Amino acid sequence: MFISYIKSINGSCSFNDSGEMMTMKKMMQIALLIGFIVLTTATFTFAQFSAAPGESFPFFHFGCLIIGGLIIVSLKRKYDKLYLSEAIGSFALYTTLVAIFTAPVVDALKNLFS
Repeated sequence: MFISYIKSINGSCSFNDSGEMMTMKKMMQIALLIGFIVLTTATFTFAQFSAAPGESFPFFHFGCLIIGGLIIVSLKRKYDKLYLSEAIGSFALYTTLVAIFTAPVVDALKNLFS
């Protein structure tokens, strides 16, 4: 009952899954993180469409990026001490790691070293 009373009084705060209040700052950080993840995944998709020949789009890698983004967002929502820069940096490194193991990049590396 007390939580519903606070919800009705304070409209600028929301509650996360465990019932704790999320501040406006944390909600904005999560929104920025989601925006970064969407833009990075869209950039990966565009790069793969333009680099991959024909029908060889890496759907598995794309799915891994989506799952990884969801995991990082859920960790950011759950843990208050996870900074925005840490979450963005970890997803950027994860995207780089996933992109390295796609077919066009592997072919380019083979051509570079041979």
